[in-house]
Amino acid sequence: MIRSPRRALVLVIIAGMIVGCGAAGPLDPTPTPPGLHTPSPAGTLAPTPSGGPESSPPPQATATPTAAPAPTLGAVSWSVPKLIRPGECSGPAATIDSTGRRHVVTACDGGVRYLTSADGSSWTETSFVPAIDVLEMNPQVAVDGDTVHVVFDRLVPEDGGCGGDGLSELGVFLTSRHLPNGAWSDPVRIGNQGDRLQAFRAARGVLHLTVSTSPEGSVVYESLADSTLTRIAIPGALTTSLRVGDDGKARIAFSTGQAIEYATVDGGAISSVTIAESADAYLRNPLLVLGPGNDGYIVWTHRIDAGGGCMERDDGPLDGTWFGTDKGGGWASTRVTPSHGEISLTLDPSSGRIHVLVVEFPMTHYTSTDGSSWDAFAFTNGKDFVTPTIRIDPTTGALVVFALQFGQGVVVFGST
Repeated sequence: MIRSPRRALVLVIIAGMIVGCGAAGPLDPTPTPPGLHTPSPAGTLAPTPSGGPESSPPPQATATPTAAPAPTLGAVSWSVPKLIRPGECSGPAATIDSTGRRHVVTACDGGVRYLTSADGSSWTETSFVPAIDVLEMNPQVAVDGDTVHVVFDRLVPEDGGCGGDGLSELGVFLTSRHLPNGAWSDPVRIGNQGDRLQAFRAARGVLHLTVSTSPEGSVVYESLADSTLTRIAIPGALTTSLRVGDDGKARIAFSTGQAIEYATVDGGAISSVTIAESADAYLRNPLLVLGPGNDGYIVWTHRIDAGGGCMERDDGPLDGTWFGTDKGGGWASTRVTPSHGEISLTLDPSSGRIHVLVVEFPMTHYTSTDGSSWDAFAFTNGKDFVTPTIRIDPTTGALVVFALQFGQGVVVFGST
């Protein structure tokens, strides 16, 4: 896409407004480099020194699992990162379908880019070019049978002061195509003007979304089936993660700020249970995957409440990245690491092995067979990676990581 001078100016102004509106408050923590890991030779991961992840439960959380410690996993070898989309981009979001085809979406220069590869080596790109002075951001992708769906936020710049991002929400838009070579449909809005996308999945012909609403400021679950849109409020939700079970029911992990909740959507109702909570800390950024039998696996970050303002805050004794599962019949949790950067989660359904990425300078791979103890390996060049997404290729069982690399763009690399 060729940017007009006006579009380029709009993007620069928006970036300046976001940066210039003051320091982030206690609800927007910045990852702190822990200095826990030692780099290893190129192409491998380095074990975390002894005395790493702890397993004391957060306040009012259920007991830590009592299963035997997981066996030590040998250091994973990774391929050299392959640049698949150069430039200044955000994201990416990615999925791998049942045939092993990769699908990646990212936003670059105010427009959505879709990249796909059948073999992980040769990539093709499609650009969805918005109208002048319209921005399309925050894309997500899902595959349902032979149909790939891409959803994204559409926004327009507006006059605004400090405290806002200077963008007016036009809503969440959808475009789809049939695999392998179908044409993309014209984008259509799902839901209401003012919605912003949080999570998206597609299964059995039904689209499932969670969106934040404006001006209400609440979060709702949406389903779209046969042109019928259903919206259900998620009480207290701030951020969400969404999956669809084998029974067709949506499951949602969400943060209320000081608690992590796990909800099931059944008909027109949502019921939830509390996984972890704290009166003096922020529990945020939950990520959910479902295992066989619809067992839930969730990771989230725990940060002490420093009391607001711009004061420096030391990490609390329970701060870090936490993991919880109900595989044993009731929810139990353990701390994966004291670090609390960006996270990504996947599960190998055949072996039950859990994989967590944490951006903690360097990015670190944590893995466990049961969630009670974790092996940790730091990426040699992990200081360069942000916003990672880890997935498993169902045709080979290999791990695949999609990420942004500083100064480069969107990259992909896999376990070898």
